[in-house]
Amino acid sequence: MSRYGVTAAPGQTACRAHRVDRRAYEGKPELQAIAGDGKAYVPEEREQRIQAIIAEQDDRDEARRQRATRNWSPPACKDSRDLTLHHPDWVIQDYIERGTVGLLVGAYGTAKTFLALDWACCAATGRRWHGHKVRLGNVLYVVAEGAQGIGNRKTAWEITNTVIEKDAVVFITGTVPLDNPAAVDWLRQKIIYYEADILFIDTIARNKGGAAENEGDDVGKLIEVMYGLRDARGENMTTVTGLHHTGKDKNRGARGSSGWSCDVDFLHELDGKDSNFTLRTEKMKDSGKAAPWRFTLHEVEVSAATEDQEAITSCVIEPAAAGPAWEAAEKDDEQIFAHLREHQGDTLRNMVTALGRNRSNLSGRLNELEIAGNVRSEQARSGAAKHWFVQGVDAI
Repeated sequence: MSRYGVTAAPGQTACRAHRVDRRAYEGKPELQAIAGDGKAYVPEEREQRIQAIIAEQDDRDEARRQRATRNWSPPACKDSRDLTLHHPDWVIQDYIERGTVGLLVGAYGTAKTFLALDWACCAATGRRWHGHKVRLGNVLYVVAEGAQGIGNRKTAWEITNTVIEKDAVVFITGTVPLDNPAAVDWLRQKIIYYEADILFIDTIARNKGGAAENEGDDVGKLIEVMYGLRDARGENMTTVTGLHHTGKDKNRGARGSSGWSCDVDFLHELDGKDSNFTLRTEKMKDSGKAAPWRFTLHEVEVSAATEDQEAITSCVIEPAAAGPAWEAAEKDDEQIFAHLREHQGDTLRNMVTALGRNRSNLSGRLNELEIAGNVRSEQARSGAAKHWFVQGVDAI
């Protein structure tokens, strides 16, 4: 008997086969229309047509199976004694390791593209990223959001730093829906053709196609696609960084399913405004978290004014001035200082609730302010909650 319950067993009429296995036709209207309702004998020509449909379905199933497995190769099985120590192979020292998949997350207007472009251009030229070592490599950048201004930003970077060689950074100025197998295969071929060492997807929202970023299954599939793109060149793994937005509650990190944060190798988060921004590392799977890095946007003229048009300007990022003056300048810090003036000795837990801040971000910020001398902490014993106090001239 076939898997659709049509071919009768030896000594059994097709009519009886139909009556026994009518449920096999549920959800298969093309077979129901041909075979009838099972109350009469199936003519020979109907049986042949049904078998042809089954064969076509088998071919489609086999094609899907081949597509799903064509980029997969069996993983290695190693004895525990054969495992070696992991030494980070940095693309951007302290921030992005080679062959990893991760996210750069931030709300609208937190300079995500400016930062990602800075990383991309430094990698393409081998130029150090503000003191951090960089691995030289080819970059493929999917710029589906803000494509009209990417040329201005790239030119501003070259004016400030150095000229980028041809094909060192290749921009894809349009969307590549990651839920579309044909689009993903096209992107995979571009990675191979340009020998891309680094892939930026800007942004996930514009390139997710019809996938729902709040659905765990859909997010899991998108992340699997990103890992598949990482492996497009085999052992010459491509580092994949997706740019993503925070949700309405900025303190909850990446917008959508928690899979975004749980299933990637690294997660960096941006916050700030008015050209004062902070980059914080929320997750590094196999390395320690980098210290928070603060930066500003510096305006650059990329085309002088003429009689017919105004000057064209863009921006590049540059490190912010360090020291207590910067520490006290941020509005969020003023909220911390104001709270501690009224609640000296408060705990982190209470401050998270009172200020509506992300626990990890607030804890890191308090530690930075303590180093700067703006606040101090006291702890009754090891493992006990810290009590925080405001101090210092700049905090008053």
